[in-house]
Amino acid sequence: MSLPDIGNGYFVHAPGLVACREVTSVRGRFPADVVVFAGDGGGIVFAVAR
Repeated sequence: MSLPDIGNGYFVHAPGLVACREVTSVRGRFPADVVVFAGDGGGIVFAVAR
């Protein structure tokens, strides 16, 4: 199967995978504990505050 790149792709993780991920602390202007729930396949990840 060939699927040519048609733009940005986002990969949302299955709920079971997200549930067993470790909580990560993020420091900065607004520090928070977060859980990563998706990525773009190129190193950028998306997270939500716990």
